[in-house]
Amino acid sequence: MVYEIGKLNHETLLGPIAAAEDALARLDERVPRSEVGAGFAERADFFDSICSMWVGGELVYLEDLVLHDAQMDIARRAMSLSSRTASCGRGAGSRGTILAGRFRVRV
Repeated sequence: MVYEIGKLNHETLLGPIAAAEDALARLDERVPRSEVGAGFAERADFFDSICSMWVGGELVYLEDLVLHDAQMDIARRAMSLSSRTASCGRGAGSRGTILAGRFRVRV
Protein backbone atom coordinates (compact mmCIF):
# COMPACT_ATOMS: atom_id res chain seq x y z
CA MET A 1 0.00 0.00 0.00
CA VAL A 2 1.45 3.34 -1.05
CA TYR A 3 0.34 6.70 0.30
CA GLU A 4 0.72 9.74 -1.92
CA ILE A 5 1.59 12.57 0.42
CA GLY A 6 2.57 15.07 -2.22
CA LYS A 7 4.42 18.24 -1.39
CA LEU A 8 4.38 19.11 2.30
CA ASN A 9 4.50 22.66 3.55
CA HIS A 10 6.85 22.46 6.54
CA GLU A 11 5.74 25.82 7.96
CA THR A 12 2.20 24.48 8.21
CA LEU A 13 3.33 21.39 10.11
CA LEU A 14 5.78 23.13 12.43
CA GLY A 15 3.13 24.73 14.68
CA PRO A 16 1.15 21.55 15.41
CA ILE A 17 4.35 19.54 15.93
CA ALA A 18 5.65 22.08 18.46
CA ALA A 19 2.28 22.11 20.27
CA ALA A 20 2.24 18.30 20.46
CA GLU A 21 5.82 18.27 21.77
CA ASP A 22 4.93 20.79 24.50
CA ALA A 23 1.82 18.81 25.48
CA LEU A 24 3.85 15.59 25.82
CA ALA A 25 6.49 17.35 27.92
CA ARG A 26 3.79 18.66 30.27
CA LEU A 27 2.20 15.22 30.44
CA ASP A 28 5.55 13.67 31.38
CA GLU A 29 5.84 16.14 34.25
CA ARG A 30 2.25 15.81 35.48
CA VAL A 31 1.84 12.02 35.42
CA PRO A 32 4.33 11.11 38.19
CA ARG A 33 2.78 13.69 40.55
CA SER A 34 -0.80 12.69 39.76
CA GLU A 35 -2.86 10.35 41.92
CA VAL A 36 -3.38 8.15 38.87
CA GLY A 37 0.30 8.24 37.87
CA ALA A 38 1.08 4.70 39.00
CA GLY A 39 -1.87 3.28 37.06
CA PHE A 40 -0.96 5.31 33.99
CA ALA A 41 2.61 3.98 34.11
CA GLU A 42 1.35 0.41 34.61
CA ARG A 43 -0.94 0.67 31.60
CA ALA A 44 1.91 2.10 29.53
CA ASP A 45 4.03 -0.91 30.53
CA PHE A 46 1.33 -3.27 29.27
CA PHE A 47 1.04 -1.42 25.95
CA ASP A 48 4.84 -1.44 25.60
CA SER A 49 4.86 -5.18 26.20
CA ILE A 50 2.13 -5.77 23.60
CA CYS A 51 3.98 -3.63 21.05
CA SER A 52 7.21 -5.51 21.69
CA MET A 53 5.47 -8.84 21.18
CA TRP A 54 3.88 -7.54 17.99
CA VAL A 55 7.32 -6.59 16.66
CA GLY A 56 8.38 -10.17 17.46
CA GLY A 57 5.50 -11.51 15.35
CA GLU A 58 3.06 -12.44 18.13
CA LEU A 59 -0.42 -11.10 18.80
CA VAL A 60 -1.51 -10.79 22.44
CA TYR A 61 -4.57 -8.83 23.51
CA LEU A 62 -4.31 -6.32 26.37
CA GLU A 63 -7.11 -8.00 28.32
CA ASP A 64 -5.37 -11.38 28.15
CA LEU A 65 -2.08 -9.90 29.31
CA VAL A 66 -3.71 -8.08 32.25
CA LEU A 67 -5.57 -11.21 33.38
CA HIS A 68 -2.44 -13.30 32.97
CA ASP A 69 -0.40 -10.82 35.04
CA ALA A 70 -3.02 -10.98 37.80
CA GLN A 71 -2.98 -14.80 37.56
CA MET A 72 -6.72 -14.75 36.85
CA ASP A 73 -6.69 -16.16 33.33
CA ILE A 74 -9.03 -19.14 33.32
CA ALA A 75 -9.17 -19.65 29.58
CA ARG A 76 -6.58 -21.64 27.73
CA ARG A 77 -3.46 -19.53 27.53
CA ALA A 78 -2.05 -18.41 24.25
CA MET A 79 1.24 -20.11 23.47
CA SER A 80 2.98 -16.75 23.41
CA LEU A 81 1.94 -15.98 27.01
CA SER A 82 2.88 -19.44 28.25
CA SER A 83 6.29 -19.48 26.62
CA ARG A 84 7.11 -15.93 27.72
CA THR A 85 6.11 -16.59 31.30
CA ALA A 86 8.13 -19.80 31.40
CA SER A 87 11.20 -17.96 30.17
CA CYS A 88 10.70 -15.22 32.77
CA GLY A 89 10.65 -17.54 35.76
CA ARG A 90 7.89 -15.55 37.43
CA GLY A 91 6.56 -16.71 40.74
CA ALA A 92 3.27 -15.92 42.41
CA GLY A 93 2.94 -12.21 43.01
CA SER A 94 6.36 -11.35 41.63
CA ARG A 95 7.16 -8.88 38.90
CA GLY A 96 9.03 -10.13 35.87
CA THR A 97 10.02 -9.41 32.33
CA ILE A 98 8.49 -10.65 29.16
CA LEU A 99 11.01 -11.55 26.51
CA ALA A 100 9.59 -10.37 23.22
CA GLY A 101 11.79 -10.54 20.20
CA ARG A 102 14.88 -8.47 20.90
CA PHE A 103 13.30 -6.62 23.82
CA ARG A 104 13.07 -7.26 27.54
CA VAL A 105 9.91 -5.62 28.80
CA ARG A 106 9.00 -5.38 32.46
CA VAL A 107 5.38 -6.24 33.20
